[in-house]
Amino acid sequence: MRHWRITTFTSAVCLVTFILALLTGGHAAAAAHAGLKGRTIVIDPGHGGLDPGAVDEENGILEKEINIAVARLLAQLLRDQGARVVMTWEEESAFCRAGADGPVWRVMGLDERVAVARENRADLVVSIHANSFRDRRCFGPEIFYCRGSREGLELARCFYHKLMQLGEVTAVDVRPSSYYLLRETPMPAVIIEMGYISNRRERRLLLEPTYQQKLAEAFHQAINDYFARKKHQSP
Repeated sequence: MRHWRITTFTSAVCLVTFILALLTGGHAAAAAHAGLKGRTIVIDPGHGGLDPGAVDEENGILEKEINIAVARLLAQLLRDQGARVVMTWEEESAFCRAGADGPVWRVMGLDERVAVARENRADLVVSIHANSFRDRRCFGPEIFYCRGSREGLELARCFYHKLMQLGEVTAVDVRPSSYYLLRETPMPAVIIEMGYISNRRERRLLLEPTYQQKLAEAFHQAINDYFARKKHQSP
């Protein structure tokens, strides 16, 4: 009988702990949800239209197709949490207009992408890319933020931590830069190079829909973390 009482007490404690964990988790999820409501986030899928970005001719892979795939997944996750998401482009038609002799294709300039962020008064900007290099041994995501921007560095660190939690990622570089997009946007911004399509292993990963979803979820969590920190730091 004594053994039964101890077992019952232990079970009761475990049950209470489980319920509290559920309630705490629910509150945390609600707080994260509230943290994105009313936020305007600009997502810039790199390249597009006539500009394919990095190209793996041997395997017929275009960087722009990977960028837009991950960008669309990220946009949906953010919209599901109540954020206002503005894409610099979503369809190839964004690069095409009617001309007298048929469709006229063009390249979207960096100034246009910056203008989207400025005109929409974005809270932050995420530009999504994939990398390539002649040395096929190069690997790993890279995160660029505006040199001298404390907010940009903080945002980059949020992305760093989430990317490092992916089992497939073994190294991530965080680097200051003076890239036009970073320099000209008045709000915090990062450029994410998700990996190298010139590296056999990373190319395979970047083409997998399941890995693209993992990347989108990592980016989504990083954005959540950034705004959660901002809220915590507010007086």
